[in-house]
Amino acid sequence: MPGVFSKRYSKVEQLDDSAELPPTEHEARLRKVNYLPWLLHLVLLASYSTFVVIARVKGTSCSPCFSESLIGAPIAWEERTFSTNRYINGSDPYSRENPNVDSAWAEPIDNIIIVISEEEKQRLPGERDTARAYGEPRGYAVSIEMFHQLHCLNYLRKAYFEDGPDRLSDPERHADHCFSYLYQTLLCHADVGVMTMRVDEEFNIFQPEFNVTKQCRDHKLIRAWQRSRKSEFQVPP
Repeated sequence: MPGVFSKRYSKVEQLDDSAELPPTEHEARLRKVNYLPWLLHLVLLASYSTFVVIARVKGTSCSPCFSESLIGAPIAWEERTFSTNRYINGSDPYSRENPNVDSAWAEPIDNIIIVISEEEKQRLPGERDTARAYGEPRGYAVSIEMFHQLHCLNYLRKAYFEDGPDRLSDPERHADHCFSYLYQTLLCHADVGVMTMRVDEEFNIFQPEFNVTKQCRDHKLIRAWQRSRKSEFQVPP
C-alpha cells in the first residue's frame, strides 16, 4: 500500500555531522573555565617579556656588582690559598706578627684618579654623572673601588692598633664612613665560600681554621691597567 505509507510518514533528513549545534548554557560555562588558565598564562608571559625588555633597555639602573665589562678593566683569575690561621705563627703576611706588615698592607693600594670615555660613562649604573677629568687623556674622572676599599680598611687597621688614648678618635668621621662602606660592600658581594673547621677538644666546640682557597682576580693586572689611565688628581684653580 504505497499510497497509505506516503501519506502517513514523512522523510527524515539526516543531520550533517559538521554542523555545529549552539552550546548549551552549561557547556558555555565549561568552555570559559577551560580558557581561564590559558588566558592567565598568556598574561603572565606577556608581563615577563615586557619586564625582560625593560631590564635590558635600562640595564644601567642596576648595581654593577660583579660586572666584568663596566669600564673594560682587565680580568684575570688565579687560585690562591689564604692562611689567616691565628694558631699557626708566621703564616699571615698581613698580621702584626710580620715585622713588615705596614709595607705588606700598603703595597697593593693605588688610590688614584683615572679617566673613562663618554661611552664608558654612559654605562655607569643608576645613570650617575661624574666630573670631567683634567689633563690628558681627555674624558671623565673616576676611581676603582677596590683601591678605596683597601685604603679604608688600612686606615681602620692603623687607627685601631695606634698607641695612645686617642687612637680611635674620628674628628672627620672618616672611620665612620669606612665602616659603613666596607660593611655594605661585604653585604653586596655576599661571599659564599666556606671555611673548614676543627674541633676544640678543651671546650668541645667547633673552631674555624680561617684557611681558604679562592679563585681571585689578579689585582696587579688591574693596578697596571689603571696606571695607563691615570689623570690629574688635583683640580686646577
